[in-house]
Amino acid sequence: MDTLSYSVSNQTVGLPKVRPSDRAVRRYHQRGKPAHNVGCAGEDLETAITAGGELVSNPPSWMLSARTEALFVVVGGSVALPVACNGGARRIAVSCIADNSISTHERDGRTLGRGRRQQARRAKR
Repeated sequence: MDTLSYSVSNQTVGLPKVRPSDRAVRRYHQRGKPAHNVGCAGEDLETAITAGGELVSNPPSWMLSARTEALFVVVGGSVALPVACNGGARRIAVSCIADNSISTHERDGRTLGRGRRQQARRAKR
């Protein structure tokens, strides 16, 4: 099994490798690297986890506390990846949450979609 070193409470501990799920890669692509293609964003995310990921037991202060995961990988203080333990020592980053939420590109797409839904509702009245 691949192991990497992560910083936990100012100690370096060897832990099993955290692998990003497809959802985590898509979210990272949408929220952090919209100019890249999804494959490049996935490679970038894996590199960021390996090079500067910090495994913590509490979510960052900027993150909503509705998450139930016990572990998070924090990258650069602005990206948090909730981690699920999947059978034994295997760890998977199940999503990607960025400080300042979403990219301008994603926000514009959501705003456009919201406007279309509102127009459809008005047309039904």
